[in-house]
Amino acid sequence: MASSQAVTSAVVTSPSFVIVPRADALPKLVWGIAILLFGIAFFVALMVFLSAVLPGVRERARASLKLHPVQTFLCGLLGFGLLGALGAFLYSQSRIELLLRTEYVPSMLGGAIAVGVVVVLGTVLGGMGVIQALGERLEQLNQRDMSGLRKTAWAALLLALASLFPGIGWAIVLPLALMLAFGAILRGLLPMHGR
Repeated sequence: MASSQAVTSAVVTSPSFVIVPRADALPKLVWGIAILLFGIAFFVALMVFLSAVLPGVRERARASLKLHPVQTFLCGLLGFGLLGALGAFLYSQSRIELLLRTEYVPSMLGGAIAVGVVVVLGTVLGGMGVIQALGERLEQLNQRDMSGLRKTAWAALLLALASLFPGIGWAIVLPLALMLAFGAILRGLLPMHGR
């Protein structure tokens, strides 16, 4: 008799595998989708705008990427690694100084923020070259002429959507695009021997 009660209570208290959405989940989902769509539209608009305003920077980054893709990737990887380590060091030092209550906190934290801004700005500017090269490839596959801004818009949209793809986009497409973009701006704007 005791064993049948144990089995009955075990069945009653076992967790249910039916997922019941909470009542407040739908508005959060709608806002999440709206923010995602706004982010994609902003990225595409930013790339089109910067490509129109800074065509020289775009062309230098694209040329670096087209001529030396492996060196561009390695340069981006090295640049991200070095600047990331510098930013992490400056940030960690600002946190230690915060604990010690000294006056160096703003300068260390400011240095970490400045390194972050340089990395983001360099990646955005180099991203124009990556998108330009991707747009040229799309134009070849499409086999019809596209205007420069239209080509840029389609390439930016394709890169944004590919980067959002779970697994492959997050682990391969996005890091590869970021490394190529940062390497393209480093190789395109900094003087290098033999380019």
